[in-house]
Amino acid sequence: MKVLLRTDVDGLGRTGDIVDVARGYARNFLVPEGLAVAAIGGIAAQAEAMQRKRDLRSVAERADAERVAGRIAGVVLQVTAKASEEGRLFGSVGTADVVEALGGTAVAMAAPEVYQALERGILDGVYGFDFVTAIAYKLHEIAPQFYDIGDGPHAPAATIMNKQVYDGLPDDVRKISDEIVDDIYGGQFSAIYEDVLATYVKTAEAEGVTLSTVSDEQKAMAKELVQPAQVNSWLEDTAKPAGIDGEEMQSLIDAAIKKYDAEATLKRPYEISQAS
Repeated sequence: MKVLLRTDVDGLGRTGDIVDVARGYARNFLVPEGLAVAAIGGIAAQAEAMQRKRDLRSVAERADAERVAGRIAGVVLQVTAKASEEGRLFGSVGTADVVEALGGTAVAMAAPEVYQALERGILDGVYGFDFVTAIAYKLHEIAPQFYDIGDGPHAPAATIMNKQVYDGLPDDVRKISDEIVDDIYGGQFSAIYEDVLATYVKTAEAEGVTLSTVSDEQKAMAKELVQPAQVNSWLEDTAKPAGIDGEEMQSLIDAAIKKYDAEATLKRPYEISQAS
């Protein structure tokens, strides 16, 4: 049965599309829920009008996004924080500090609650989700403008266990664990994750997402301000209270990054979009 979609339907099509669906699916769900109408005679003109309106809305949303990007392009933020005599920050300059310096109000929220908060206008935007997670949570349905601000698509992580526990694992479990580590540090992570990113970028753009970025100069400035503060926050607030030699652990992380991905070869969603 052919139906005209009145709104975007995940996995089926976008507003104004005429699609084939099972008769029961149309009669029992799509039509009663107001998501579609039966594609009867003369529906083509209505479909074309809806598609034109959809495309115009996409153009308008992109123009709005570019205007916002233009307004913040030259903005220099000053955030006051406590530091040692050597200039080392106590704590960090985090997301909340940046949002509030821009005149906003930062709100901490559990991930499953974000979609409804955006939908109801409680939140104006979101920061802190990696791209794949944001698309998986369908946040792009409510907030389709994504900005690459140079904050990095991945971070080092580790699973730590007592050697006695590791030695006590079954041989097959230990073998799989070792193979996973070898794959990750053998360069396979980039290949695997980049394929995943490419799939999500394609899905997102097909569903109306606009990917934008800021200048390399602005990314470098943000990195210089934020990254050292984040590392120091982890050293002071997490490692030290837990009795962990944070400096030594950070040196191992820095060495691993330098050895395995010094040039940051993993492509970002914006770069994948531009290359496609």
